[in-house]
Amino acid sequence: MARLTTVLVMATLLPRTVPAQWEPTRHYSVRDGLTQSQVMCLSQDGYGYLWVGTQGGLSRFDGIRFEKYTTLSGLPDNLVTALAPTPDGVWIGTDAGLLARYRKGEIESVEGPPEIQGVSITGLAVVSGELLVASARGLYLGTPGSFRQILAEPVRRLTRTDEATVWATGRGLWAITDGGHVEKLPLGSTLPDPVAVTIAAGHTWVISRDGDLLSVFEEKARPTRLTVSGTVTDLIRAPFGGLLVATDEGLWHRNLRGDLRRIHLTPSPHRHRVTCLFTDRERNLWIGTSGEGLYQRPPSAITVFTRDSGLRGTMVWSFTETADGCVWMATNEGGVQSWCGDHWGRTLDTTDGLPSAEVLVLAHDPDDGLWIGTRSGIARWKNGHLQTWGLEDGLPGLDIRAVVPDGRGRVWVAADGGIAVWDGRSWTSWTGFGGLDHPLVRTLTVGRDGVVWFTVHARGIFRFDGTSFEHLTTRDGLPTDRVWCLALDDRNRLWAGTDEGLWIRPPSGGPPRTLGTAEGLPTPIVLFLLGDTTGAMWAGTTQGIARLNTNEKVDLVLTGADGLPDSEASEGAAFLDSSGRLWFGLSSGVARLAPEKLTTNPVPPIVVLERIEANDTLVKATTPLASSHEGAAPTLVFGPGPVDLRFQYTATSLTAPLKVRFRYYLEGYDSRVGDATSDRHVNYHRIPPGKYRFLLHACNNDGVWVPRPLLLQIRITPPWYGTLWFRILLGIVVAGTAVLAVVVRLTAQQRQRLRLEREVEERTAELARANERIQEQNRLLRELSRTDPLTGLGNRRVLSEHLPVEMAVLRRTVLREAPADLSTFHGALLTMIDLDHFKRVNDVWGHEVGDRALRAVAASLEPVLREGDVAVRWGGEEFVVLNRAVNMRGALTVARRLLHRLADTSITAPDGTVIRLPASLGFLQFPLGTEGFLSGDRWPVLLDLADRLLYLAKSRGRRRACGIVWAPGAIPIFTEEEVFERLAADVLAPPESLEFVEIVLDGRHGGDTGTT
Repeated sequence: MARLTTVLVMATLLPRTVPAQWEPTRHYSVRDGLTQSQVMCLSQDGYGYLWVGTQGGLSRFDGIRFEKYTTLSGLPDNLVTALAPTPDGVWIGTDAGLLARYRKGEIESVEGPPEIQGVSITGLAVVSGELLVASARGLYLGTPGSFRQILAEPVRRLTRTDEATVWATGRGLWAITDGGHVEKLPLGSTLPDPVAVTIAAGHTWVISRDGDLLSVFEEKARPTRLTVSGTVTDLIRAPFGGLLVATDEGLWHRNLRGDLRRIHLTPSPHRHRVTCLFTDRERNLWIGTSGEGLYQRPPSAITVFTRDSGLRGTMVWSFTETADGCVWMATNEGGVQSWCGDHWGRTLDTTDGLPSAEVLVLAHDPDDGLWIGTRSGIARWKNGHLQTWGLEDGLPGLDIRAVVPDGRGRVWVAADGGIAVWDGRSWTSWTGFGGLDHPLVRTLTVGRDGVVWFTVHARGIFRFDGTSFEHLTTRDGLPTDRVWCLALDDRNRLWAGTDEGLWIRPPSGGPPRTLGTAEGLPTPIVLFLLGDTTGAMWAGTTQGIARLNTNEKVDLVLTGADGLPDSEASEGAAFLDSSGRLWFGLSSGVARLAPEKLTTNPVPPIVVLERIEANDTLVKATTPLASSHEGAAPTLVFGPGPVDLRFQYTATSLTAPLKVRFRYYLEGYDSRVGDATSDRHVNYHRIPPGKYRFLLHACNNDGVWVPRPLLLQIRITPPWYGTLWFRILLGIVVAGTAVLAVVVRLTAQQRQRLRLEREVEERTAELARANERIQEQNRLLRELSRTDPLTGLGNRRVLSEHLPVEMAVLRRTVLREAPADLSTFHGALLTMIDLDHFKRVNDVWGHEVGDRALRAVAASLEPVLREGDVAVRWGGEEFVVLNRAVNMRGALTVARRLLHRLADTSITAPDGTVIRLPASLGFLQFPLGTEGFLSGDRWPVLLDLADRLLYLAKSRGRRRACGIVWAPGAIPIFTEEEVFERLAADVLAPPESLEFVEIVLDGRHGGDTGTT
């Protein structure tokens, strides 16, 4: 009977003020290669490099790595206070009033205005080919060694707003135009001490240190006071619209309506001391801080929710939306919680009556009821009341994996014992379908026709029309029977995410299709599926989320590099809300995606050839080569050849640098353009003398290629014996010798021609026959490489392929399901078999009879194996069996069956003697714990443990099986590593969660006794 609990709306249901809406931001510090964490200024040069001036030197960033420059590299002072870009480098101003310039790959000090030495340079800009230098002693314009003062007022900052105008701020605001003309703007007394200026929406915006903002339009000024905390340090136009205001207590965004909000650089409300702001050519926002390094905020359509921003668990398994527009999340340890537009809303957990705080699935019915599936039963919450159901109410199990209202007033449920439906009054359950006694149903969906589709762990897909079940497995085209998720699209196609790809079954019953990594999926393991409003399907995998268009083509992949909190998807955790936004659960939080904000990066990268080596020696180029530079392609001459060449290059795309791809082609040497690659270098070995062209292409994260590839002309000179005059002389000698040789050989060739024609015909026939034999031998070799030739079973190679994969699958399953009682968990069983007294068979009757015995043993193993189980001959009279999906009782059953089958196996010797072939067994179940797992490459240690148990059985009298199984009801308290160490020390003293089992055959072959 249902239990009804009245739930009071308490403090746990009130909105929380934690700043949860956090857009992905990348952070760079000294750990990533930044020279120092006190960032003073930012700029971007003509090559696309980002330059970062700090209090400890200068850094150059290409999106992947930082290059450091300090006084050891030629800087006149490590405290860099100002930067100004040039087409081939950057101007550098320092705190000591000294100037430097980076170009041609080197830093050189230049002579600046002598009046400002010892005074910090506050700004740099290039005006009509001359350098503008700002300081507390005024503004100077000129070239190195020849500067003139154009303003005697102290200048705090320079800001370039277009190609002809630079704004200088200090005790007022000045405009500097071409030719160095300076004009003060009449701001009046409304803003006596401006600190920064920018242009946005046609207005000139000026701000003071105290946050007084002035908007100037057509010489009309409008003052505003911003309620920002701290002292203002910078003001720029936001790449996403409006203004960005930096202070020594954080960063604020002001839209054009005047609304002001704080921007959090991390999920926590920590206040950052922002020193400078910069927007690069791809609209990435860069934020320099004092003491916390550099932050990057790329254009993003993603909002992130994590534990740091108020999420009650590390993972979310399911989502749903209620009538009030709140999106509810099922967490792995904190019950359910809701997000209502811009704040956390109500929460529910065990204190409110939930059966368990670990919630696996959510659903919303037409009556505005919230269905909550947990590890310990199901609940429905509505209007402050919670109703729960368990096994006594008709559920087939307590581990609820799916809840689906079907639109007909019913609610379908998938559990660890079967499926059930709620008709509004009672539950109806189905168990035992497909011959499965206790099926673990992983996911369930209902079609428009009312047909229910669901999956059973490692047993494929079931179709239920209300009266009968149809079972789909690998026999029906599934790539594997382990299916994690299902979806029906608007064309009624069935999509299934499996361990070996994405399976698509057309509604007409036509041939299904399987998509894998070759079709663009990040990995073949698909854990969730979700269709959006455009008809596209989103597939969550263990290494990213892929979008498939209506033609089943992957056209987008999102990973942690794109702002997701993690690249690994949570099983079944995907949802489309009423606003068309997509919610994805990942292993370290939640990502909300606004599809309308997904934009293509239209800016191609700049390809830069940074380093060239010839025969392991650096080639000193006059300047780094870039695809953005105009002019004729330079020519490099090497030789005498042949020559080894190494090209090291980069592409300065800062939005998603890990997704940049390159194609290269050495014309005259390569046969074709190379495939797209992420490698940033290429080596060519022993290039012969000649003329070549090296072409280098690159594309950004959205596949936008550079319009004009980088081009380098290469000429390799020949050695003296390869020169033209030597070849002419050699040709004359060779020609004369050839004429003489031709005369001598013509007669012999005439005689040999007929004989050679006959030999050619004979050799052609022999070659055809030889090719047929070779093809047949190759086919047999491929089979023999995986097959034991005597028994026909698999060999060691087969087990070495299967065992690591099974360990990885079970590790992931245990982490997701967190079983409290491993004795009921369907894990794997590893059994090692050794025939008793087999040496006597070979010694008495010979090896031919021994080989017959081994073949008989192999044949006796076949009836014990299920689909998916593996049996191999390990060597000699030793065999190994791997059984999948067995619990503790199943393991004991399999061990007994193997013991009985082998005891009943016999052959007849030539002298009529009946030779029985009993055996001893060592077996163990795995995984051995629920955390701290053995890695897949350590699979031989499982065999070593099974081998110790086998020889324990031998030492105890043979004709028996010794094993380690999970103890009923025991709660694992040791990691798998700790369990293995204890068993390695003494298999007879396993930890509390395991027990030692011995199965002994009695005097007859058909019976046994068991001792523990």
